Amino acid sequence: MSLFLTEILTPLSRKSPLLGEEWMFYVFLAMAALIALTQWNYSKSIRELFYAVINVRKLREILREEIVLTSRASQIMMVLAQLSVAMFGYLFVTYYDISLFGINLSGFLLYVLILTFNIFFYFVKISVTYLLKFFFKGDYSLTEYEFNYKLLFKVAGLGLFPISLLIAYSPLLFESPLFYLGIGLIVASALWIWARGWLNAMSNRISIVYIILYLCTLEILPVAVLLKVVG
Repeated sequence: MSLFLTEILTPLSRKSPLLGEEWMFYVFLAMAALIALTQWNYSKSIRELFYAVINVRKLREILREEIVLTSRASQIMMVLAQLSVAMFGYLFVTYYDISLFGINLSGFLLYVLILTFNIFFYFVKISVTYLLKFFFKGDYSLTEYEFNYKLLFKVAGLGLFPISLLIAYSPLLFESPLFYLGIGLIVASALWIWARGWLNAMSNRISIVYIILYLCTLEILPVAVLLKVVG
């Protein structure tokens, strides 16, 4: 089945209610190890990062300390987020029997494909922010936008971990509400990124033309391309 906006997704009939596959155990184990590692060694840094989600002052304080890209805790959380988001994506396309890119893959190879695309999409979006800085010869709050995007991506990835775990291994038949919860988390994260970026741009008196350009280039265009590729 190909995914179109006008279609109503229906779950694929399965012999077993469990969506978990043998290879998933090792991926979930790796994600759990990353969570334990960050909690054990960088619990203070993790608390500060998540506090920055709701506190702009803390966000700018972290930016001034220049630990955004150099912090090992931040890097570990990014790896965790990539693995977690890709796992949720895999479970979603498997549950609803969605065909991606016209390629007939399944199991771990399909997961690797989704993970690869997810990483590629992430780096393209970050690269676009650098291109905009270069093109307009200024920051225009794009550094803060970039950090906020990475932060919310990590939060979404961490939140999707228990959701994916329940979807894969829970014997109860409530996968659909869990998928709605996961999608809601992703949408809420995206809306928070947009809202904070908009408010930050307005507070710094950035031209509305630039704001609309950023919104189209960094948010609307990537989503449109993604839907086109998937459809």
